[in-house]
Amino acid sequence: MLPPSRSSTASRGASSLPLGTPTPTRRRLPYRSVQVAAPARKIVDSTSGLGVWRRTGWYIVPSTVQAASPLTTARDTRRRILDAAEEVFAARGFRGATTREIGARARVGKRMLFYYFPTKAGVYRAVLTRAITGLAEIHERFRDEPGPVGLADAIEGITRFAAANLRSLKLLMREIMDGGPHLKRVARRHLRPLFTTAIEEIRRNMAQGVFRPGDPMHVLVNVGGVTLFYFLSMSLLELIWDRDPLAPAVIAERAAVARDCLLYGLVADGAASAARPRRAAP
Repeated sequence: MLPPSRSSTASRGASSLPLGTPTPTRRRLPYRSVQVAAPARKIVDSTSGLGVWRRTGWYIVPSTVQAASPLTTARDTRRRILDAAEEVFAARGFRGATTREIGARARVGKRMLFYYFPTKAGVYRAVLTRAITGLAEIHERFRDEPGPVGLADAIEGITRFAAANLRSLKLLMREIMDGGPHLKRVARRHLRPLFTTAIEEIRRNMAQGVFRPGDPMHVLVNVGGVTLFYFLSMSLLELIWDRDPLAPAVIAERAAVARDCLLYGLVADGAASAARPRRAAP
């Protein structure tokens, strides 16, 4: 319901109030007057998240209403579009997904959708990029730690990220396994730089005797396989396992198992113990 206008308050005998004076009302929420500067800005209720556009002038609004930041609104809209697109692409694939359904789930019109992403391919690549960016942030967070410690923390970070982003992970892995039409562009812009940096770090640890010698690419493939295949098997695990594979305790166990498996195979003798957390004394 829109806030009462000046004309409506005047009809109630409030026309004698100075401009900008809070107007008595029967509604429970206290009201205050705010001025919206030109051009029109969006006023958003911080409790409900709803908003209306108004031109320059004084308006009687609930005291919880604040002027929305254009940057915050844009980020929220973009996030909602990507969340909706991720859901639709995961359920129907790229060919079966439509921008109409994405817009409906994101609660935006097609014109607004195309303002942020001009094509369906563009929003699909943005969904894939968001997943890769999340993995890259994990790598950046732990790259300065000593080899075994950084690897152990990265394995746990990847495991927890995958558990919280199953849909985007499946989309990315499907694009990789199918050799999809967007893989070449995504690999050139995002995956190759990430792999190149990681390979340099693994090669440096091998040269220092921290990691066993070998081809660093095998190490990265092993890390990805041990951490991510578990989540790609989720549908099967839910059918054959008597435990919830996404329960927090099970995810913690999975991260520990993946960490120990990879460290025992990669880290030179004596170095793996530095990466394993100490257990409390009984």
